Amino acid sequence: MRSERVQEVNGKAEAPGGYVLYWMQGAVRGRGTLALDWAAAAAAERKLPLLAVFCLVDDFPSASPAHYRHLLEGLRETAADLADKGVRLAVARGAPGRIVGAFAAGAALVVADCGPLRIQRTWLADATREVPCRLVRIEADAVVPIAAASPKEEWSAYTLRRRVMPLIDLFLDGCDERAPRRSSIGLPLPASCAPLLADLGRVSASPPGAAPARAPEQRLRARAGHRAARAAFDDFL
Repeated sequence: MRSERVQEVNGKAEAPGGYVLYWMQGAVRGRGTLALDWAAAAAAERKLPLLAVFCLVDDFPSASPAHYRHLLEGLRETAADLADKGVRLAVARGAPGRIVGAFAAGAALVVADCGPLRIQRTWLADATREVPCRLVRIEADAVVPIAAASPKEEWSAYTLRRRVMPLIDLFLDGCDERAPRRSSIGLPLPASCAPLLADLGRVSASPPGAAPARAPEQRLRARAGHRAARAAFDDFL
């Protein structure tokens, strides 16, 4: 994976922690993500287990209960895929900055996949203030990292396309599906994390989100999860 995808966020040193923390927020899946590959390699290099955390935010803009049910269904598949790699997934409910800070208390290093949306940048800024150790962000959402695509805001698709197209082959990084050497299944969490953990069954029974005016008619046709997404993509191709 090219170094342009790796961004040092807070300039802090690594700590003598008991695990590497993978903050999974943008790419919610246990396979096919460069950020997870980088985190697994970092954990293996340090001979530490890799612990993953996802922050369940109750007030994501325009999200309805149907969207949250879809997300929660996909999280179950993600947890199983991560477990196959020896990675425990903790789902915590609340503000990402507070959650990541709590889980980072026992970490040597924090790896984030947080994306470029305004709300994601806000979460990352909040986490930066809370995380006591080194925080690294991996650009895994786009084929060409945003910073490499252009140093400024482009005023048209035409000007951006001229910059991006010559870089695509350079940044076609494949996923190695790496796994850490040590498992985090059954790993004890810092005491401050326990009150933050979410019960997926209870949340699914009464999901958060703002119900739209025509809520009874809202149906998500797509099946949840990474496998269903890959099948849909293959069918499209």
